[in-house]
Amino acid sequence: MESSSTLRFEPNVPVDVALKYAGGFQVTSTKTNLPQMMYTLTDGRRMYLDLAVAARVDALGVPKGQSFTICKVGKGKDAQWAVGSKEAVAEAVPVVRRPAPLEFPAKPEESSADVRSRQVVASADNSMRAYLKAAVSAVADTEKYAHSIGRELTFSSADVLTAAIFLAQMRGGQC
Repeated sequence: MESSSTLRFEPNVPVDVALKYAGGFQVTSTKTNLPQMMYTLTDGRRMYLDLAVAARVDALGVPKGQSFTICKVGKGKDAQWAVGSKEAVAEAVPVVRRPAPLEFPAKPEESSADVRSRQVVASADNSMRAYLKAAVSAVADTEKYAHSIGRELTFSSADVLTAAIFLAQMRGGQC
């Protein structure tokens, strides 16, 4: 996969890389205006490292094309770098502890009356949503019309609710 993108290091995420050439070359950072080393990787990406980290990469003596692991440990200016074999870097990276998944008690068996009751509530909820949407639409259209004839008319949320209840009653529904 040939790409000219730059490798970005996420904190505490080890990355396996392989150098396309035996070494990098020194460039000046456009962000900090400080010297750094640029390495070209076998997948076409570029990797920019501070000189101290680059010296550790060079000290590994890894031949071009052979992979090694690098990881930014921590965040910000206090970040450290782990460079070496996958195992060595894994030891340097802190283990992120994830909270245990939540456990919920088993759902009790529902009776047919419970199921029907839930269906009735869902149906009423859907009906009320439809009446409210229709009321909002009617109110918005009415406000636009009033504005077009030079009248200012503004409805409140209570007016919209009243209109929705009226629509439900007119259509024989219940709220």
